Amino acid sequence: MKKPKYHEDKLMRKVNLFHYNSERADRELKTVRDHGLSGREEFKKYDSLGKLIGTLVTKIKELDPKDPFRIKMTDVLLDKLYDMGLIDSKGSLHILKNLKAQDISKRRIAVRMVRLKYASKIEEAVKMLKDGHIRVGPDVIRDPAYLLTRVKEDYLTWVDSSKYKTHIAKYNETLDDFDLLNA
Repeated sequence: MKKPKYHEDKLMRKVNLFHYNSERADRELKTVRDHGLSGREEFKKYDSLGKLIGTLVTKIKELDPKDPFRIKMTDVLLDKLYDMGLIDSKGSLHILKNLKAQDISKRRIAVRMVRLKYASKIEEAVKMLKDGHIRVGPDVIRDPAYLLTRVKEDYLTWVDSSKYKTHIAKYNETLDDFDLLNA
């Protein structure tokens, strides 16, 4: 590769394209690591979902503010995203404009298990899920990518035959002999 000319070198000092790409990759890797994602592909799916919601918000904002369709669609979208747990309040569309992949990945069941103190690390939570120790309602969940809504979060519990449930009950001295017969 030939040496750049003086003016080319001066321009290249001002614009560092490599640094920009490394910042984005660092953000992706941090999200993948912190939220237990399986890889960059999963991050890209969550990121594209956030961008899709952002474009939907832009389309809704283009409508007349007093249009009944806009009001209805705004309420439906805010209610749906609030129920999913992606937003904290049903305020306005401004909070949806910058929905990130991190916001979506915080609702994964492994992350919620760590926040609810079922596990101390995401890796432990993923292992518990894959081994079949967790259920949501009557359904045993084995997929760590399962998105847990606000309503279903209340039904998150141990499987009856789980060794973790037995160990916690022994520690709290609440283990019943009848529970041991069923396990």
